[in-house]
Amino acid sequence: MSAKILIALGFLFILTLASPAFADSQSNNLSLSLAGGVISAGSQTYSIEGGHLVSATVPGYTFDQTNAEVDYSINAVVNGATVSGTATFDISAVVDGGTHFDVQGYATIGAAVPGIPFSDGSQIPSGFVAVADVKVSSCHGDSGHGNGHNNNGKCTTTEQPELPMVFEPSYLNPFGGPIFFGSEDGTIAIVATYTTSRVTWTGIQLGGLLTGNLAGSSVSGSFGMTVGAVEDLAHGFESDHGTISFLTNNPAVTASGSFLGFSTIPRGGSACPPYPVGPPFPAGTCQITGFSSSGLFFQTNSLGGSILGRYSTTWTAPAVAFSSSVSAIVKQPGK
Repeated sequence: MSAKILIALGFLFILTLASPAFADSQSNNLSLSLAGGVISAGSQTYSIEGGHLVSATVPGYTFDQTNAEVDYSINAVVNGATVSGTATFDISAVVDGGTHFDVQGYATIGAAVPGIPFSDGSQIPSGFVAVADVKVSSCHGDSGHGNGHNNNGKCTTTEQPELPMVFEPSYLNPFGGPIFFGSEDGTIAIVATYTTSRVTWTGIQLGGLLTGNLAGSSVSGSFGMTVGAVEDLAHGFESDHGTISFLTNNPAVTASGSFLGFSTIPRGGSACPPYPVGPPFPAGTCQITGFSSSGLFFQTNSLGGSILGRYSTTWTAPAVAFSSSVSAIVKQPGK
């Protein structure tokens, strides 16, 4: 449902290793297939700024990119089921042969539109729920705008305090695509692109099953990962790092260690389905995408030897589940 959201998680999964080109023909070659998903969303920090206005509606008026500009920021922290943060927006417009408008808002984020929940109580939200104070100023003729007054008395200002609003996360439309934010009653509706968007993921928990072979002998078991990632949604890539452990029927492949990788979001995607709660996002502001990642990992096994390899991971759309291929070399102690 929260496609982009999954996207980010997909990045995290870079943990699940590897490219076959890394292995050689020695008897200690290891190849694995991993299949799993997100167990816990951990915590996320969002920082979004924009952008270019696509459209905006305030009581009695509609603006677009031909007659208005927007500047906004969204900063939110998601820690388990707790969501907090702030958002600001400022729209400047000239309409009706010279009427200047300025729409300013300051919002306090305190909850989330339900997105993807996990059994430990963590979540990846589909939207940020806020209460905003909004001021709309209009000035006629040459009186300027945004100050609510002028010498000729041609400016008027209206205020809407404590207006419930929803802000769409940028992971629901990567590569700077338009996102939506507006009031729950529909009186204010804004669609705008973003110029920067960073999501920092901490403590993501992943897990699943693995199968494969080591030097011709079958290997089976499970794996677990703890992931940290920094995601640049404006450009569609992410850097990943963390720990990964294997628990298997072979002590040479029962191991733990760390990984480092890089993830990318594919272009394109499919439209998000309607959300069961909250205002519907306008067409073109939400899409479901998958994810792909690759990188290196290093582990120490239960025999005191080492495992060095590469991984390649593909995420489903939305990116909550994944499959990975791993190619590695297992070295015995002292080799």
